Amino acid sequence: MTTQELQEIVREAIKETVEIIANQNTDKK
Repeated sequence: MTTQELQEIVREAIKETVEIIANQNTDKK
């Protein structure tokens, strides 16, 4: 795997994590 491929995977993982956190914050309210 190239560095660019790894960076893309990390970006996707971060997006998913941010969405999960946002959903959890919405549920708490």
